[in-house]
Amino acid sequence: MFDIFYIGENTQLKEDFPFAKQVSNVGEVKPNTKMFWLVEPNIQIIDSDVFDYRPETYDMGYTHVWKWDSKNYGGVTLLPKAKSEGTKEVNRVVSKKAFTKLYTTNPGDYFDTNPYSNFVWCIDQEYKLDSNINWAPDNFEPNFIHSFHLRNQLEHKYPKDEGGIKLYPRNWKECDIKYHTFLDASVQYPIMLVKDVENYRQRSSYNDDYVWIIDAKHYVNLSTIDWVPNPFEDKMIHVFRMPYQLQDQYPQAMGGIRLVPTDWRNAEVKIHPDCPIEDETYDVFYVDDDEFTADTYSEYAERSKTDWFWIVDREFQFNGKLLYVPTTHEREYIHVFKIPNHLEERYPAEYTDAWDNRCGGVRLVNKNFDMTKHKYQANVVPVRYDVFYIDTPSNFDACIKKSRTKMCWVVDAEHSISSVFKYVPTKDEQKYLLNFKVTDQLQHKYPEKEGGIYLVPKSHNTNTSKKYKGALQQHKKEYPILFVDDVNDYSIVTEDCWLIDKEYQIDDDIDWSPNTFDIRSVHSFHVPNQLKHKYPEAMGGVRWVPVDRNKDIVIHNDLPVKAKRYPINFVLDPNDYSQAKGECWLIDGEYIIDQDIEWLPSNFEKSFIHTFHVDGQLEHKYPEATGGIRWIPLNWETAETKIHVESPFSKPVFEQYSTEEEGRELTTKDWFWVVDKNVNVLPDFDFSYVPTVWDSGKKHVWQKLNPVTGMQYDYGGISLCPKEAQTKGRPKYIREPACTQCKYPVYHLQPEDHNHRLNDAYVRLSNQYTSDMYWVIDTYTQLDPNFKFEFYPTQWDVDKVHVFLNEDNEFRNVRLVPKETFLNTEYTDKEIANNTFSKLKEINTIASLRPKWPIIHLHSLEKKEFTNAIKDIETPFVWTVDPDIKVDLALLDKGFMPAITDIQKVHAWQKTNAITGKVHAYGGVRLWPTNADYSTIKSDELKLNRLKNLQYVKQPASVSNTFDVVYLSYHEPFADLRFLKLQDHIRQLDATVNLLWIRDIDGIFEAHKQASNRVQSKMFWVVDADAIVEDDFHFDYIPDAYDEEVVHVWASKNPVTGEEYGYGGVKLFPTQMVRNATTWGMDFTTGLSKRFKSLTNISCTTKFNTDAYSTWRSAFRECVKLTLNDDADSKQRLNSWLNPLADAEFVNDAKSGAQAGNKFAITHKDNLKELNKINDFKWLEEQWNQ
Repeated sequence: MFDIFYIGENTQLKEDFPFAKQVSNVGEVKPNTKMFWLVEPNIQIIDSDVFDYRPETYDMGYTHVWKWDSKNYGGVTLLPKAKSEGTKEVNRVVSKKAFTKLYTTNPGDYFDTNPYSNFVWCIDQEYKLDSNINWAPDNFEPNFIHSFHLRNQLEHKYPKDEGGIKLYPRNWKECDIKYHTFLDASVQYPIMLVKDVENYRQRSSYNDDYVWIIDAKHYVNLSTIDWVPNPFEDKMIHVFRMPYQLQDQYPQAMGGIRLVPTDWRNAEVKIHPDCPIEDETYDVFYVDDDEFTADTYSEYAERSKTDWFWIVDREFQFNGKLLYVPTTHEREYIHVFKIPNHLEERYPAEYTDAWDNRCGGVRLVNKNFDMTKHKYQANVVPVRYDVFYIDTPSNFDACIKKSRTKMCWVVDAEHSISSVFKYVPTKDEQKYLLNFKVTDQLQHKYPEKEGGIYLVPKSHNTNTSKKYKGALQQHKKEYPILFVDDVNDYSIVTEDCWLIDKEYQIDDDIDWSPNTFDIRSVHSFHVPNQLKHKYPEAMGGVRWVPVDRNKDIVIHNDLPVKAKRYPINFVLDPNDYSQAKGECWLIDGEYIIDQDIEWLPSNFEKSFIHTFHVDGQLEHKYPEATGGIRWIPLNWETAETKIHVESPFSKPVFEQYSTEEEGRELTTKDWFWVVDKNVNVLPDFDFSYVPTVWDSGKKHVWQKLNPVTGMQYDYGGISLCPKEAQTKGRPKYIREPACTQCKYPVYHLQPEDHNHRLNDAYVRLSNQYTSDMYWVIDTYTQLDPNFKFEFYPTQWDVDKVHVFLNEDNEFRNVRLVPKETFLNTEYTDKEIANNTFSKLKEINTIASLRPKWPIIHLHSLEKKEFTNAIKDIETPFVWTVDPDIKVDLALLDKGFMPAITDIQKVHAWQKTNAITGKVHAYGGVRLWPTNADYSTIKSDELKLNRLKNLQYVKQPASVSNTFDVVYLSYHEPFADLRFLKLQDHIRQLDATVNLLWIRDIDGIFEAHKQASNRVQSKMFWVVDADAIVEDDFHFDYIPDAYDEEVVHVWASKNPVTGEEYGYGGVKLFPTQMVRNATTWGMDFTTGLSKRFKSLTNISCTTKFNTDAYSTWRSAFRECVKLTLNDDADSKQRLNSWLNPLADAEFVNDAKSGAQAGNKFAITHKDNLKELNKINDFKWLEEQWNQ
């Protein structure tokens, strides 16, 4: 064996291996063997055989490390004495981490006195926990203070996330808390599996505070037994009853599981409504629906690790645990189950033969199964969720923490109901908080639609949607029944129970419990038509007696118990008494009667055969006194016959249900009424209707009236249904109205509904309304006054979304919605707006109009004017019309309704060009939602249409105003002729274009300034007098909003140089920029703005060479500018001026001017004052004259 060293304290290791040596760190290790063992601090060895391990010779140079749990390596290491060549991990758990336990709130100075400890437990001393805590953080987890609860302990003291058990690291003062749920460390009390759970003396073989005494016939999951009584009940005997197990042996509250304290003789008994111990669990296998075969069962019998195993249709989507334990006398069967609300189309309710694969898609199979033996468990739902009873079911956090299932029931503790829940949510419902009511219970506490029972998903948080499910079909709490000679003798009462006179002929299935206010009173009942001679007064012979009772007695007129019911046999021949099996009824099968027969023979006439007629039925078959209904006694061979003249069988009153499914599940009769919850029964409708013999088995359906028009529009609402569903032929339609459809509620979507998904609003409405359909009107919709919500779909269309026309023949704004549409499917806002529903019907009825909105005509696009104008608008939307446009008022007056997805958006329409008639931009006309905050909007955003949440409307709504055209001349002899030609050119384009003539103004700058002050448009064109405008230049250019502060220059043809560029071309100036200008550069066009845009389209021919002076002047001015530029284009153009076309008019004057300008620019290149003289035409004329 190699030397063993350990760091810190390790008493157990030292006892097992006395030669092991304690060290402070690895540096103190001085082994005498080739390798040595090192045990880390806080390590407890659980497999001491590890120290017998010797690696192969070739591995002795490596470090070997073992596991301290299934995931983490460390704790025990084997190291070579020499330098290690590497590490080898051995996949074997040989140790565990064990930290000291302190019963304090924090470590205090523990780590100062224990230098080798990395962690310490701090535990509330009121906890009852196991001596060993098998939990430690993973190796690489950062240091936290780890906080835990113990299941079912100190919940009153630690109701929130933080528990009373914490693991502190050494640097705990610097660490955050990490919250865990439950630590698996509760105290484990001894468990005794016994024959007699009432014999508490058996627990004396143990000295523990508590001992579990469990009926040995129970099949329980022992790993779930961790329940501990709270400190206020730690001296009681605690009694639990397991649902579905040993029901015959423990039919009432006192179940077969007991937690018994030491002083059991003096202990009170507490009966718990829920059981914290689970049934025995079995392996689950999922298969296709055609695989419920012997071969499949054999395959999974081989694979199963449990004696029983579940075979489940893989299409099921329930999320509860499968729990069911067959009783002793049923363990030879394959058990077949249906799951309510799941795959009902595949496993219909009417198929109940266990041999039929359609009977159920959940099967419980024993490994030694017999394929010839199946049993359908009609009244058992094996899908279970944990159940918690609390005083105020509003905060579900504690229950969710404790629950071992994906959802859990949380029940108001004041409810008196059975602990067996049969409701299983569908896949779509599993994300909701489901709420239920219990009929006739706690109505003072839950007067509205919300009840006191919740099915809560583990994922529940404040954002979880609540879904109201209405009444839960649930039995009341069960109490023991004692059949006695004297119901007035209460001395035998040891727990809340029933005392019933044993002479009564009653059914012992009693579904009744007292309300909260009368729970300490004695409750007395009669049974109609029984023991009247014995109980002639108000006090009957059925009593509910509490053990802790007061002196009050509550006398009831209603009956919680059913009179004894004898078997009913419908036969061909009721005269053949040999068909009778014991006391029973023999009834001609053609009768339609109420199968809940209340009539009973008196105790003095039970030896007679009793015969009856039914008024109005089979009179042709039984015309004599003896009718076709017989009550048969046991000794019928020697019995006398009593003929009853008065029939107790009046027309049967069939039970009423809200759905066929509910009726078929609950009715005890051959027929039942279905009254839709969304109809009002007509006052004169007769529910005593009985189908004729030849209509036997047919569903009968009556007409339904429209609540708005009062006219018949469909069949449905009220129907009479046979218990066995009609599978062939059509129903019988009764051409008489029976009910009026309830009006569908109308909801107008509100602006706040758009703060989240519209789907959320529809889901809320579906949960809120009880009707099958409801109207939804889109936000701000204006309804047509002629639309009266009188449309009601027939039964064939009630599952479709109906959408109606608006004034523009679009299907939008008004919808009639089935509530299931949004409960089963999620839709995006766009899908709702586009009516992208799986089931849709478009109705060609106009239901909504285009609403009209006020108009604001803006004088500018400044923020202040806009915000002042819009702030007082009270309508949901408002139009704004920009300056510089001509608005299509007819379009605005026509009205507009934004799409439902766009009501929070600003809408912008198209603008057209007045000259081309084509769309050139969006803007000019906009529609604004008035409930938005525009306080942060900027003027530039208004001008540039750069708005958040902008929706473009592909429809022209305005025409942009044309820009004024300015003709500039300065003493040109041909100016008049050129102006007339330009005027004629513009009139051919658009008569609305304004043409102005600015003439003979000294100085180019002054001429442009005067032009800007005279024009009325926000930009203006400038055409020089020497320009001959091209025929295809139409003055139709409109810059986008970003270029309205830019000087635009178009190309022109130079007749002297042959060049085509901006010299002398048509220009477009921003009006306000010119008005605001105070200085300019040598070239007004390029010096006015920082932004300059040159366009290559030919706008004109610059015909400056009409005389010698004009030619020289133009060449001089242009060549000064070109000389001062250093770019290649300017050099090239200068060269063209210096070398003009030989055949050009006044070519010598052009060349002379070019040379003079070139020389002038070189001479005065640094003197801006001199250079600016080129814009002074008098100075230029002086230079020419010289």
